[in-house]
Amino acid sequence: MTRERKVPIALVWIPAWLILWAWHVGTLDKVPAGFFHDEAFNALDALHLPDMGWPLFLPGNFGREPLLVYWMAAAMKVFGPSMWSARLPVALAWGLTMPALYWLARELFPRRGRLLPLLTLSLALTSLWYAIPAHCALRTNLFVLSEILFLAALWRGWNRQCPHWGLVAGFFWGLSFYTYLANRLLPLVFLFFPLLRWREAKKTPRVRKLLLVTVVVALVVMSPLLLYFAHHPQDFLLRTSQVALVGGQGHVDSPSRWQGLAENTVRVLGMFFWHGDENPRNNVPGRPLLTWWSFPLALVALGWTLRRRDARGLFLFWWMGVMLLPTLLSEFAPNFQRAMGAFPPVVLLLAWAGDEVVRRRPRGRAGWAVAALVGLLFLLESVHGLIAFQRWARLPALFYAFDEGLTHIGRYVTAHPPQDDVVYLSPRDFSHPTVRFFLEKAPLPAPLRQRLRSFDARHVLVASPQEDARYITIVHEEVRFELMAPWLWPEGGFHVVQTFHDRVGAPYARVYRVPAHTQLRQPLWPQDARWEDHIRLVGADPIQCCVYRPGDIIYLQLWWTADGGRPSHAWTVFTHLLNERGELVAGKDCEPGCGSYPTTRWHPGEVVVAEYQILIPRGTPPGRYTLEVGLYDWRTGRRLPLAGQDRDAWVVGEVTIDD
Repeated sequence: MTRERKVPIALVWIPAWLILWAWHVGTLDKVPAGFFHDEAFNALDALHLPDMGWPLFLPGNFGREPLLVYWMAAAMKVFGPSMWSARLPVALAWGLTMPALYWLARELFPRRGRLLPLLTLSLALTSLWYAIPAHCALRTNLFVLSEILFLAALWRGWNRQCPHWGLVAGFFWGLSFYTYLANRLLPLVFLFFPLLRWREAKKTPRVRKLLLVTVVVALVVMSPLLLYFAHHPQDFLLRTSQVALVGGQGHVDSPSRWQGLAENTVRVLGMFFWHGDENPRNNVPGRPLLTWWSFPLALVALGWTLRRRDARGLFLFWWMGVMLLPTLLSEFAPNFQRAMGAFPPVVLLLAWAGDEVVRRRPRGRAGWAVAALVGLLFLLESVHGLIAFQRWARLPALFYAFDEGLTHIGRYVTAHPPQDDVVYLSPRDFSHPTVRFFLEKAPLPAPLRQRLRSFDARHVLVASPQEDARYITIVHEEVRFELMAPWLWPEGGFHVVQTFHDRVGAPYARVYRVPAHTQLRQPLWPQDARWEDHIRLVGADPIQCCVYRPGDIIYLQLWWTADGGRPSHAWTVFTHLLNERGELVAGKDCEPGCGSYPTTRWHPGEVVVAEYQILIPRGTPPGRYTLEVGLYDWRTGRRLPLAGQDRDAWVVGEVTIDD
């Protein structure tokens, strides 16, 4: 290709690459607008790497390789902790992937000129498949970049018969071991090269050294993490065992596993042109990876590879097949994220097919028509990819897929922290990684952090009568707080101060304000029972008192408070329905709020109204029955004594059971 023809190509593709890269970087905190649980988990680990001892592997959240988290830590150190800086490493990896992919295409097909690598870039730059991970602080982009650099260096050493390139290839192969789970399949990709060496015997002496150097260097780079896995073998297959279809927890019985494998094969093959990933975190739900008009190119690549037994084409199909195994052998196929390692060979195969068609076109006008048609196909594929990304960015489903609602809540609490009031969140917890990230990037003083409290209103209500309180209730997940608020504060006084909506305008969460001294209702059965460890029962309310039938449920509300201090232990509450002989007929045991507001979270002055649903067994004879309550340590079974008494249970009332 002449210099005059090179310049216009560079003027088109380099600006396109830089413009798209800058756009991805500039919109990291807007597309998507939410900070998904797994992203936030990675970001929190990045903030706490020194406290964690700079680990080689992160066992939390089902186990993760550490390289991305270290990149995130560096980015947040330089630019400050934010969604944008947390996602910056994956956007940088996206940009670096493009020249790396160009290099790989040149090494794979060194005699093809620049058309093939440029066709490869036209697909890669606009691919929705690879663009989405550039906006999510997840590990797949780093793996794709490292596998491309590994194979590009290896092919360069192969073409030049230069063992020194094994140093570069081995380094990036070893580095990939710290990126993403799919790296463990790269030995299968590498296996192609000894087979090719056997086929091309004339390259044996120097190529053998190249392959040996690559393996040795890779093992050296991998060795710290390999030693970790040797001491922690359970971490090596932690995530794999959870999602694997065969040999894991994907199905229960063997026949269904093999049936599932057959179904997965159909789904994975169909994801290219028929029906793709349904998860909006990975795709426009159901959109196939490629358009129908690129299907002929795939047939060309397959046909010429089989017909001519082209080593480079065989390698690309081998590479693609190996990297499809993570989604093929796991549940919820097709999963585009798990199949991300197949992205480079897919775009290279299509570009190779397009280049072959152009190279073998007939002479004259017919040949120019064929070349124009190929160019049009790639142009349409690229435009379609850009349009698909814009469509994905506007999906209403992204609100929930990327925890946009919790992101709004985290920002709200950061912008309006508790001062003289208490802020409650239901039913999620302030420890949720998305919310916690925003609280930790702008940390509150310890006294104010104590005013951020969480409970699940589906099982418990918490009031702080002596203080102003705000309740952030996620109405998309639970409506019991809104239904029970008039019951708890019968004279009113509570009001909505802010509402968060999802992308279609439906309410996601509301912020209620309850002024101090707002009158609480009085329980039907007032009590005054005091246990040790600062626990006091001030009332009980069976809601529908007090005649029941067998098969009914007693909805017993127990009104608790912390008496003179905070409980030091997480006690489990037992509720017993006893007959006239004192025999246990039914009961319900659980920590207050089904564990969402344990006794260790109670604060003096709070009223904790916990619900216990006691099912009356069918066949229970009619009569009068007693309800008693108490507390115990579920680990040891030891009951908590009543303060100053030699008993541990308190009778709260009686109910009648009729026929």
